[in-house]
Amino acid sequence: MDTTAQTTPSPAARARARAAEFAPSAAETAALTAAAAEMLDGDDALEALDARRVFGEDSPIAHHCEAVAANFHIPTTITVLVALAFRSIGCADRVRQRIAPSTAAPWSCPLHLWVFGELPPAVGKSSLLTKMGHADVLGFAEAAKQAWTNVAATDSYRRRKASRMFANPKTSEAEGVKMEAYLDSPRHSAPDMIADRTTVEDTRHTMLSSGFTCSILGEGREGLKRFVLDGVAVNDLNDGFSGTAVKADTRGDREKGSKAKFKEMHTALVWLPQPRGLAPSESIARKNVNDAIGEHGFLARFLTARGEAGVVPSAQYDAEVEAAYAADLAKFLDGIEHVAVSEGEPLPGLNRHPLAPRREHATGVGVQQVYAGHWVDITGAAADRLYAFQEHHKGIARELRVAAEARGQAKDPRSPTHGRIGELAMRIAAVLAMIRVGGVAPLQRGEQVQVTLDEVERAVYVCETLLPHAASMIREASMGEVAALVHRIVKTLAKEGKLTEARLWSSHAQHWPEVAGWDGRARASIMAALESAERYGLVDKGRSPGGKATYDLSPAARRAVVREVA
Repeated sequence: MDTTAQTTPSPAARARARAAEFAPSAAETAALTAAAAEMLDGDDALEALDARRVFGEDSPIAHHCEAVAANFHIPTTITVLVALAFRSIGCADRVRQRIAPSTAAPWSCPLHLWVFGELPPAVGKSSLLTKMGHADVLGFAEAAKQAWTNVAATDSYRRRKASRMFANPKTSEAEGVKMEAYLDSPRHSAPDMIADRTTVEDTRHTMLSSGFTCSILGEGREGLKRFVLDGVAVNDLNDGFSGTAVKADTRGDREKGSKAKFKEMHTALVWLPQPRGLAPSESIARKNVNDAIGEHGFLARFLTARGEAGVVPSAQYDAEVEAAYAADLAKFLDGIEHVAVSEGEPLPGLNRHPLAPRREHATGVGVQQVYAGHWVDITGAAADRLYAFQEHHKGIARELRVAAEARGQAKDPRSPTHGRIGELAMRIAAVLAMIRVGGVAPLQRGEQVQVTLDEVERAVYVCETLLPHAASMIREASMGEVAALVHRIVKTLAKEGKLTEARLWSSHAQHWPEVAGWDGRARASIMAALESAERYGLVDKGRSPGGKATYDLSPAARRAVVREVA
């Protein structure tokens, strides 16, 4: 007897089972309860950066940022950050900043920036990056690599020959000393600056062999999946942010014959993922996201922007302005090669090429490190302002940790961002100072640059404007799946008003978890989220004249919305 009909659940039963499967867990319910008020007004402070306030009223960089943003119908926040990041790339490790506040010990760090900017789909991210100078960065990187390939090959040949001569017992003592000195000298290599078409292992190899790299991704989700969301450790990238000493080379590195040529490495990142790139979903492990936010402090190192926030500027394309912007960026990139390199004048470091870190390593009893590039100094009132800004936000970070512990939570995911924001302000101030002097090229060997108080205030403005962006993204990423969907639903209904369930899905499908079409998984997830939103009094369920289920913000929720979400 065929019992299939008796044992197979009906479609309605299967739908109910799926809905139950994706109903909020105890942890998600707690997160949803804690975030209910925040999700109503948490994004009200998202503002766009004013390009003229950052770069100056008459700056061609500011005018170009406005024109590109207007052309792509996005706020200037993203274009401003990309402009800053590309010029930080043009400083490589030829420039470092050092700060000497009156009430604290001095310290220093590199200038290169990390940018994480969310942009909606179909914006044309690749074209946007091209307008901002991505092609110039790629062109410079390829030219530098090609120019030094033959030099590196010749140097490698000479080193093999010198090694054989040094090991030959017939070699005279004088020749042996000469060969030993040559083998101990900095080696030449061809810099491989771009690391955006590689695997994790290849990226590490590039970082170790080149000393300075950058990753520029028009679809930043690939970078996220590569380094964060698939559970890959981000420590290498974190080391690249700080110019930290390389801890050890891996077996894979040794097998490739690519033992670390540098004692430290430097990395700049510009990633532009679609919205909710960090939100937990079926294909994303929430633990990895939380680790990237909290334990590793990976996301705290980024200047984070949500590209849908703020007013789209009104600006017209100007060919002369674009040409001035391109010339300024080219000057920065060309400046990397400003210091002459010759056989008789080796660059300090364990390697020699235009992008090599400017750090001289002396071995012996102890290790001495002497920086041989340019310094951007932050002293006086400028240093004190930055130090006060940093200490203020470190205090906020401590308060968030204490409050989290009082709630029985291990940590507050926002704490690392506040703890790191002071350093980001220092880097931005130093980049703005380099923009003022025109990059490295006009500087004389060893010449220093002084940061002004005005440049510090502009850097603080950038960071204070972006902090709510980071908080919004972190809140969404650290929620459970259902809570994150509720957050999105509330934002959508606040903007568009009453919607049917189908309309809510079809109009905003890119915001929901990565599932194909209107299938059982997607339907179950959104139904669970809608039921949760209704349960917490955020959403009212009704019926259209045609009998279809409709959803709208409850009167209480709508009154709590500070402004409509842009």
